[in-house]
Amino acid sequence: LRDIPAEIISHGGSAYVYLANPKDADRATRRLRKAGLKTWRRAQVPASYHLRGSDRVGDLVALAPVGTWLSQARDSQEEISERHGRSGAHAYGPRTPSMQAWLVVLGAGQGPLGQVAAWDIAPTAARWLGVEWSQPPDGRPIPALVGRLSE
Repeated sequence: LRDIPAEIISHGGSAYVYLANPKDADRATRRLRKAGLKTWRRAQVPASYHLRGSDRVGDLVALAPVGTWLSQARDSQEEISERHGRSGAHAYGPRTPSMQAWLVVLGAGQGPLGQVAAWDIAPTAARWLGVEWSQPPDGRPIPALVGRLSE
């Protein structure tokens, strides 16, 4: 996107593109797709990513193939520094098997919860702690883990 004025923030497996001129969206999308990235305008990002309504999200969202690292490094030293500072960054699709993790909650007395979305953990912990959000979070409290708090 060198000749398209934009700020690009990469997150490992994904990137947000903030365009200086919204008229460049189609041209930028074509280039990113030609490079092998799935790319959407913010309003068209699949709902499963929980990004459509957030003003933090760029004009375009680009998703790399699993195992690909999107970098802003311009040389090998910057790349080493970036990888060290962002170890564990991923941002691949939520259904990607390598993005699955274990969540163990002790003391809830509920038994197995099944699948829990990562974006629901912070709202759940906030509910436990009585934290009020200044902006709504991306997820929602997990009902099985907050239901007993109101009793």
